[in-house]
Amino acid sequence: MAVNLYVYYRVDPARAADMRAALRGAQARLGAAWRIDTGLLQRSDDPLTWMETYVQIEDPQGFLAALASELEAIGFSDCLAEGATRHVECFEPCA
Repeated sequence: MAVNLYVYYRVDPARAADMRAALRGAQARLGAAWRIDTGLLQRSDDPLTWMETYVQIEDPQGFLAALASELEAIGFSDCLAEGATRHVECFEPCA
Protein backbone atom coordinates (compact mmCIF):
# COMPACT_ATOMS: atom_id res chain seq x y z
CA MET A 1 0.00 0.00 0.00
CA ALA A 2 1.29 3.43 -0.93
CA VAL A 3 1.86 5.94 1.86
CA ASN A 4 2.29 9.69 2.13
CA LEU A 5 5.26 11.15 3.99
CA TYR A 6 5.20 14.46 5.82
CA VAL A 7 8.42 15.94 7.17
CA TYR A 8 8.50 19.08 9.27
CA TYR A 9 11.19 21.14 10.99
CA ARG A 10 12.32 24.68 11.67
CA VAL A 11 14.94 26.31 9.44
CA ASP A 12 17.70 28.76 10.25
CA PRO A 13 16.54 32.17 8.94
CA ALA A 14 20.03 32.94 7.62
CA ARG A 15 19.95 29.80 5.41
CA ALA A 16 16.28 29.72 4.43
CA ALA A 17 16.48 31.31 0.97
CA ASP A 18 19.40 29.20 -0.23
CA MET A 19 17.99 26.02 1.26
CA ARG A 20 14.56 26.61 -0.24
CA ALA A 21 16.06 26.58 -3.74
CA ALA A 22 18.30 23.58 -3.03
CA LEU A 23 15.48 21.61 -1.43
CA ARG A 24 13.12 22.29 -4.33
CA GLY A 25 15.79 20.96 -6.69
CA ALA A 26 16.21 17.83 -4.58
CA GLN A 27 12.44 17.33 -4.53
CA ALA A 28 12.27 17.70 -8.31
CA ARG A 29 14.92 14.98 -8.74
CA LEU A 30 13.17 12.69 -6.27
CA GLY A 31 9.78 13.33 -7.84
CA ALA A 32 11.08 12.39 -11.27
CA ALA A 33 13.03 9.35 -10.09
CA TRP A 34 10.23 7.94 -7.92
CA ARG A 35 7.32 9.23 -10.05
CA ILE A 36 5.67 10.96 -7.11
CA ASP A 37 4.27 14.36 -6.24
CA THR A 38 6.30 16.47 -3.82
CA GLY A 39 5.60 19.72 -2.04
CA LEU A 40 7.21 22.28 0.23
CA LEU A 41 4.99 24.22 2.61
CA GLN A 42 5.59 26.80 5.30
CA ARG A 43 3.49 27.26 8.39
CA SER A 44 1.08 30.16 7.93
CA ASP A 45 1.86 31.72 11.32
CA ASP A 46 5.57 30.83 11.31
CA PRO A 47 7.24 30.88 7.88
CA LEU A 48 10.41 29.30 9.27
CA THR A 49 8.57 26.06 10.04
CA TRP A 50 8.55 24.04 6.84
CA MET A 51 6.86 20.84 5.78
CA GLU A 52 7.96 18.61 2.92
CA THR A 53 5.31 16.34 1.41
CA TYR A 54 5.83 13.17 -0.62
CA VAL A 55 2.71 11.48 -1.98
CA GLN A 56 2.03 7.86 -2.97
CA ILE A 57 5.32 6.28 -1.90
CA GLU A 58 5.30 2.56 -2.71
CA ASP A 59 8.59 1.78 -0.93
CA PRO A 60 8.88 4.10 2.10
CA GLN A 61 12.17 2.69 3.38
CA GLY A 62 13.81 2.89 -0.04
CA PHE A 63 12.46 6.39 -0.54
CA LEU A 64 13.72 7.57 2.85
CA ALA A 65 17.20 6.30 1.96
CA ALA A 66 17.07 8.20 -1.36
CA LEU A 67 15.81 11.31 0.45
CA ALA A 68 18.66 11.08 2.97
CA SER A 69 21.19 10.95 0.12
CA GLU A 70 19.65 14.01 -1.54
CA LEU A 71 19.63 15.93 1.74
CA GLU A 72 23.27 15.08 2.40
CA ALA A 73 24.21 16.20 -1.11
CA ILE A 74 22.65 19.65 -0.59
CA GLY A 75 24.03 20.10 2.95
CA PHE A 76 20.60 20.14 4.50
CA SER A 77 21.73 19.51 8.09
CA ASP A 78 23.33 22.96 8.17
CA CYS A 79 20.01 24.70 7.47
CA LEU A 80 18.10 23.60 10.56
CA ALA A 81 17.47 26.16 13.27
CA GLU A 82 19.45 25.69 16.45
CA GLY A 83 18.04 22.73 18.40
CA ALA A 84 15.66 21.73 15.58
CA THR A 85 15.24 18.22 14.23
CA ARG A 86 13.40 16.71 11.28
CA HIS A 87 10.17 14.94 12.17
CA VAL A 88 8.99 12.30 9.68
CA GLU A 89 5.38 11.16 9.71
CA CYS A 90 4.00 8.40 7.50
CA PHE A 91 0.27 8.18 6.71
CA GLU A 92 -1.79 5.69 4.72
CA PRO A 93 -5.45 5.68 3.71
CA CYS A 94 -7.96 4.70 6.39
CA ALA A 95 -9.30 1.18 6.03
